[in-house]
Amino acid sequence: MASKRYILGKWANRLTLICISALAGIVGPMIFLLVVFIIDFIQPGHNPIYETVSELVSGSYGWLQTVSFLLFGTLLMIFALRLYLATSRNKTSIISSVFLGLSGFSFLILGAFPVQTSETETTLTQLIHNIAAGITGGSFIIGCFSYALYFKTDPQWQRYWIYTAITAIACLFFTLLWALTPLGLHAKGLDQLLMLISGFLWIEIISIRLIRSCLAKQ
Repeated sequence: MASKRYILGKWANRLTLICISALAGIVGPMIFLLVVFIIDFIQPGHNPIYETVSELVSGSYGWLQTVSFLLFGTLLMIFALRLYLATSRNKTSIISSVFLGLSGFSFLILGAFPVQTSETETTLTQLIHNIAAGITGGSFIIGCFSYALYFKTDPQWQRYWIYTAITAIACLFFTLLWALTPLGLHAKGLDQLLMLISGFLWIEIISIRLIRSCLAKQ
C-alpha cells in the first residue's frame, strides 16, 4: 500500500513538473514583449518602427533587453522540449523541435553578442549577432512548417496544423518584407515586431493546448 502511494505521489510530482514546464511558452513571449514596450516607453531616442529590438541594448536600459534575450531563449528551448514530449516522437516532431530549440539557442547568442549601433565597421560581435538573428528567424520558420506537417497527421493535434502553417507563412512574409524592402522605405522595426508577434502568438496558443492536456491527465 505504501509502495503504491509512493509510486502515485512520484507520478503526480512528475506530472506537475511537466505542467509547469508548459508554462514556459506562456511566460516567455509575454515577458519579452513587456520588456520591449517598457524600454520603448522609458528610453528616449528609440523608434520602434524603424529600429529593431536588438538596438534597444544600446541605451541606458539596454541590459533589460539583454536579460530578456537570455530568458526567452531559455524558455523557448524548454517549450520546444515540452512540445516534443507531447507528440508521438517520430522523425518529423524530432526535426521540428530541434529547429525550435535552435531558435531558442540563437536568442541566447543574441543576448551574449549584442548589436553595436555606434560602430562604423562591422565587428566580430556584430557579425555573430547578425548570423544568430538569421538563424533565429529561419529555424523558427522551418520548425513551424515542420510541425504543421506533423500536426496534419496526428489526430490529437490536427486542428492546429492549418494555423501553424499560416504562422510559418506569416513569419516568412514579414522576414522577406524586411529583407527586400528598399532602404528608403525600410520599416525594419515594424516588420520584425510583426514577425515576433506572429510567432509568439503561436507559442502561446500551443502552450495553452499543452497545459489543458496536462491538467486533463491530473
